[in-house]
Amino acid sequence: MTMQVTEINIYPIKSTAKITLPSVEVESTGLQWDRRWMLTDHNFQFITGRKYPKLTQIYSFLHDSSLRVSFQHETIEIPFDAQGKEVVATVWKDAVKSIHLQQYDAWFSQWLEQNCHLIYMQNLQSRTTSPHPTMSSALSFADSSPLLLTNLASLHDLNSHLSVPVTMDHFRPNIVISGESAYEEDQWKIIQIGSITFSVISPCRRCVFTTVDPNRGIKRSDGEPLKTLHTYRQLPNRKGVYFGQNLIPHSFGKIQLGDRVILHE
Repeated sequence: MTMQVTEINIYPIKSTAKITLPSVEVESTGLQWDRRWMLTDHNFQFITGRKYPKLTQIYSFLHDSSLRVSFQHETIEIPFDAQGKEVVATVWKDAVKSIHLQQYDAWFSQWLEQNCHLIYMQNLQSRTTSPHPTMSSALSFADSSPLLLTNLASLHDLNSHLSVPVTMDHFRPNIVISGESAYEEDQWKIIQIGSITFSVISPCRRCVFTTVDPNRGIKRSDGEPLKTLHTYRQLPNRKGVYFGQNLIPHSFGKIQLGDRVILHE
């Protein structure tokens, strides 16, 4: 069986709904426009769907020179070159130079029923991370790595353990591939997608965000699928449970649906 890309997603505003694309440019921080905007509290501390599940119901669309954002029946347009004041925002323990787009705060605050700020990462090199002992990478407002890859075979295996199946949207991947067998991605080191090579740096530790129903924006009362993952997806010498793999790109260029996935190691 030939492994290939079956889905490509970006999440322009951190924790909000995905945009599914037929092709996308791979940049130093991952996929173009992925998690370049973020909402924060009044102290410029990042907020996510873990605490505010309603974020997942905010949808965005790439336009010629702007991001169109909608919630329910209202839409705003955020130009890619929108101007604002430089601030320092916090993502986990990272202090990140960002642009505060104050003119959009009221719109987001209204829908979230929470005072918040919208910020934008103008400089792709404003945040770097060392998610792997031997390499570092530029990073957007994503949690810990430039890209997340998941395997359809692994999802099918998980669903065989669940009474109510889940979709891949619970795991918010950038790249979904059709793998040969479940969790084979745990063993990968270097892969090639189209002409772009990636290091597979670490399994992705999963959190309560996986229990948010992506269609309704509320947490499931049964704690699934995280509860079931705890029964069989703990890895040696690691705390927590895991689903998917974190990637760092070695080169830049376009990937697209149908691209073959080739193992180098």
